[in-house]
Formats: sequence, C-alpha cells, structure tokens
Amino acid sequence: MRAHTGVGDLYLNNKRFQGVGNIGSISGIKQQSGDSPTRLTLGLSSFDDSVRGEALRAKYHGRPVTVWLVALNEQHQPMATQVIWKGSIVDAKVSVGESNRIEVVVSNRLEDWDKKRPDRFNDESQQVRHSGDRIFRYVSVMAEWPIYWGSDKQATRLRDSL
Repeated sequence: MRAHTGVGDLYLNNKRFQGVGNIGSISGIKQQSGDSPTRLTLGLSSFDDSVRGEALRAKYHGRPVTVWLVALNEQHQPMATQVIWKGSIVDAKVSVGESNRIEVVVSNRLEDWDKKRPDRFNDESQQVRHSGDRIFRYVSVMAEWPIYWGSDKQATRLRDSL
C-alpha cells in the first residue's frame, strides 16, 4: 500500500500514493544517534468491515516500509523528496469498538542485529545447505592461523586433508 497524509492521489516516481487525510496517522520519528533500534506506529481509523477483514488475513510481517518527506509546490506537485525512515513491519493489530483502528508497528533494520542467525559461515553449515560444496573447509584452520604480512616466514600450504 502507498499512502500519504493529504487527500487525493499523489504520484512519486511513477507510483500512485492514495491520500488518507485525517483517518491516517504516523507516530513521531525521533532523531537518534548510535545503534538503538527505533519503532514507528502507522494507523488507519474509521474503516468498513471489508478493510478490517483484509487486514486480519494479510501476511504483513517482514514487509518493507519506507517513509518519505515530500515538499510540494503551490499546485500540490512534488518538488523534492527525501527518505527519512526505512524498516519492516514487526506487528499489527486491529481494534474494533469505539475506535475502529488498524495499527501497524514497524522497526528499523537495527532491530535485526539483535536476532540470532540459524547458521554460520563454516563447513558444517554449508554442508547442510549445499551438500558437497566445500568452500568453507579451511575457515576453522584460518581463524587460528598467524599471518605474517610481506614475509615468507610461514608459507605453509593448506591441504585438503585438514
């Protein structure tokens, strides 16, 4: 989905962005230094049952999100654009009742750094992924091998029988 906070259609890079006006919202974007992950909440209020049903069925987790800042001229045409935030969807919720609302929580890529990875760059993991591919067979030896730059001091050749 491509949306903007105004009304009507807006075209950027030959792509149509639909205006959500007052029924759309975005939480504040905080300027942060360092490597702390940040999150945004995107909201859409006052929708009918078909939109709510589609939101409940959608596979949203991990989809990319880009937030642009766009400067418009007097004719409401884009003059300048700047990407101010990039991330992916980590959660979504639908609330029904007094405030019919869909909220999507998005996180920037720094949050991915804390996640554990299921495999490693070693021979065992490579054999599981691609049996017979031996590209990482020397990694364990090379990790402990002393390197003497610009010297023939230790020019031992690696063998296949390590």
